[in-house]
Amino acid sequence: MNTAYASPAPKQFITSDEFNKLTDENNKFVDNMGPIQEKLTTFKNTQTINHSIDMQKYEQIYVTSDIHADVRKFLQLLIKEEIISIDNQFDPYNTELGTDFIDTIKFVKPKTLLIILGDLIDGKRINSVDDKVGNFEILLHVILFNMRISAKSMNSDVLFTLGNHDLENIYGRADLMDDYAHSINYFGDYANYKKNIAIALRPFYDLSPYIMLNLQQKNLTKYIGIHAGIHDSSDATNMLPDLEKMQQEINSKGLRNILTNQDNTDLSIDAKNTLVKPNGDGGDGGLWTRGYAEGSVICDNIKIDDVTILVGHCPTSRYLNNHLNKDAVGNYDNCLNKKPEAGKKGCALAICPDTSSNGRPKVILVDTMMSCAFYKGDYDNKNRNHEFILLKNEQIYRKPAGENEILVWDPKTVIPVPTPVPTPLQHILETNPELNNKKTYFIKSTKNP
Repeated sequence: MNTAYASPAPKQFITSDEFNKLTDENNKFVDNMGPIQEKLTTFKNTQTINHSIDMQKYEQIYVTSDIHADVRKFLQLLIKEEIISIDNQFDPYNTELGTDFIDTIKFVKPKTLLIILGDLIDGKRINSVDDKVGNFEILLHVILFNMRISAKSMNSDVLFTLGNHDLENIYGRADLMDDYAHSINYFGDYANYKKNIAIALRPFYDLSPYIMLNLQQKNLTKYIGIHAGIHDSSDATNMLPDLEKMQQEINSKGLRNILTNQDNTDLSIDAKNTLVKPNGDGGDGGLWTRGYAEGSVICDNIKIDDVTILVGHCPTSRYLNNHLNKDAVGNYDNCLNKKPEAGKKGCALAICPDTSSNGRPKVILVDTMMSCAFYKGDYDNKNRNHEFILLKNEQIYRKPAGENEILVWDPKTVIPVPTPVPTPLQHILETNPELNNKKTYFIKSTKNP
């Protein structure tokens, strides 16, 4: 593939020189955002903010989530899938990533939309991303901006939504900083971190100020993209009306101080109670719920006809066993499941087939645990592949980067609904019906002494 621009990079690009001026000689953030802010504002003034996306503008739509500051892995997957190209035989796993490559990024797929469903930041878990300076989070946002500038020339686009980490640490009180932020040395201690990360990253979210996206065909919503979900994980309440109203207000008013409820936040829906809903272990709100993955929101309680909910937030490898032989749509033999086995890939997980829509999955989990922050020891994340969700021709595919598509759903084909495997107790009762009248006694009598 020809990776070179025939002419200099678009003048709207944020250049490596402009980016490098954000870091001083001690590898600390410096607020030299002026030239970058000017380019972001100029671009924003040419765009219409609308969370309802006309799918017919695009030949294909890629969906992923939860990059968690792993710039190297994200770039590798985009290059492998030939969504972007970068000049000079660029290898994101070179020891020193550098910044010159941002001048040569080129979006190469025409009529293609790339969506990232939140959690772009916070590269620390049991490990930390290989970011010696600490500036990968702002570097990632610069990459996405330059990709978007290039994409426009191909009638393509790049959009992202807020995740719970982006919301809490960029727009909130930085409550997740201590446990998850790998960039403290770059942005500073608590007070400076909270101030500097907002200065550095909020301007990028002004261009993609979304808590959710509606993907529509002929003005009918077919997919809802949101970081965690539209159902409260504690009681399966449908939060979509409040989320939709909030997003419509954000479209016109912006995100502002969405989470801290300061005077210049005038949304009619309270963000803390709708997006977070604190529960002592995270939250049950739209950017925090784990109801689909954990199973507290059962398939029968997801009542949105002919719509698939696309979510991140819950790494599929952690929850695959919850859905295998129960409500998972497709084969997952070669997918990561609990352990980071060599040769296994990070898979998107389609669940809850809708019998009224030829087995269309009601939910697809797209967090494939992309970031190396989730792996300890010397596990080689470089050689592990990950899947995107690919939407095209009214069909849904799992798409491992650079590999063949795996069909998830076709509206013209009935997808067999999985038959749940009964628990041992269910199996005994089903094969010994005479015990059904003694169920209570049977259950009590089988307890350990």
